[in-house]
Amino acid sequence: GWSRMPDVGFTTMNLRWRAETDLAGADVGSARHWAEQALAGNAGFFRMLALITRARVALAEGDGELAERDAHDALACAVDCEVQLEVPEILDLLARLAAQAES
Repeated sequence: GWSRMPDVGFTTMNLRWRAETDLAGADVGSARHWAEQALAGNAGFFRMLALITRARVALAEGDGELAERDAHDALACAVDCEVQLEVPEILDLLARLAAQAES
């Protein structure tokens, strides 16, 4: 289905969903690949979404440092873009990371 989408920009914006789908299916390696692709090809609001996804993948891989860095970068991106959408998700990621650090 993905190969039939003619608009490359649309496809690039939605690569994060491929990463999220692979993450839900426990294919962390593929999720990492698509998260990296989404991050490389997006800016602004969609970069924030890609950072959230890569943070979730890093959390699944046990890479707390990358997850924290991406979550903070996503929060900074939200401020730059003046959006509130997905900020609760970012704060939830940071809370999970803080809870892991304490245990």
